[in-house]
Amino acid sequence: MQHTDQIQALSEFLLEYATTLMGAGVHTNRAVRNISRIAAAYGYSADMTIFQRNITMSLICKDDETLRRTSVRKLKPLAFNLNLIQQLSELSWLPVDNNVSIAEMEQAFRSMVRTKRFSRWTDLLLVSVGNAAFCRLFNGDLWAMLTVFAATMLGFLAKLVDFLLTAVENRLGSFALFLKILEFGVLGFHFLLELLIFCFVGFADFYEFSFDVFHFGHVGCY
Repeated sequence: MQHTDQIQALSEFLLEYATTLMGAGVHTNRAVRNISRIAAAYGYSADMTIFQRNITMSLICKDDETLRRTSVRKLKPLAFNLNLIQQLSELSWLPVDNNVSIAEMEQAFRSMVRTKRFSRWTDLLLVSVGNAAFCRLFNGDLWAMLTVFAATMLGFLAKLVDFLLTAVENRLGSFALFLKILEFGVLGFHFLLELLIFCFVGFADFYEFSFDVFHFGHVGCY
């Protein structure tokens, strides 16, 4: 029972860790290494498949392979955050070096997630300068460095604009869905009103027909 609770707690933590790490913009290979490192520190092996929108993770106990857990979690649409990536990567070494519990890992994780992130524009400038410096490291000239700087900045700007447009699109989609539901509601009310009017007219005609037959023995005789 203790191992079952442990694998469940570890699975929930690793899924939250993985979705946050991927949402911050980390490379897939680095995410897999970090997750596998944490799982191994607690005596489990982690097999995972990362798609564009979700992650599937299986934890298997190394001492008892019948003890396993497979879970699926949707990835988070977070903004690119180099500082968070660095902190979460350092966190993956904590159970290896200090043998901390899963609860302590969760507490440290929550503290890192609540940390105020760098400005998007600061990230954009630092990454562009870093790539340009990396170009210079391999004997790139001034024009090559400027090209790398501009290309990196344009690439990250495109990603930032795409993120903002996606957020706006989601809100517009929700508003459009509300309008469509409202439209169906109005049409339904209009149809119901017409149906009631039709029923009232039909009952009135039937009553008039019944009255004529009862009093005069035939229809239309006054």
